[in-house]
Amino acid sequence: VSKKDDATGTATAEEKKEDKNSSKEDKKWYVLNCHLQAGSQGGRRVRQIHEGMRAVFTLAKKLKEKDPKSPNLIVCGDFNGGPECGAVKYIEEGFISPDFIEDGEPVTSKLK
Repeated sequence: VSKKDDATGTATAEEKKEDKNSSKEDKKWYVLNCHLQAGSQGGRRVRQIHEGMRAVFTLAKKLKEKDPKSPNLIVCGDFNGGPECGAVKYIEEGFISPDFIEDGEPVTSKLK
């Protein structure tokens, strides 16, 4: 559970039941369930989702994933933003740059 920056996020790992088409590599799935800050605080939402993603990577490393920076991941919850939101862009593309503007302001000062 990550509560840094007043975000509520939970990162968990779930085992998938094996079938004849699955391999050992795609057996574990991670779930990041979050509730991000509402209002005109795009930078804060990006920080919150960044912390949640770091929690997932830490858990994947702890569980000895082959590539802990690229786990099978489901991100869900209340993002308090739509497709134009920096946090959603971060989730979809895996990064966000300082030139991304939300509500007239950059959402980060460095590449995340």
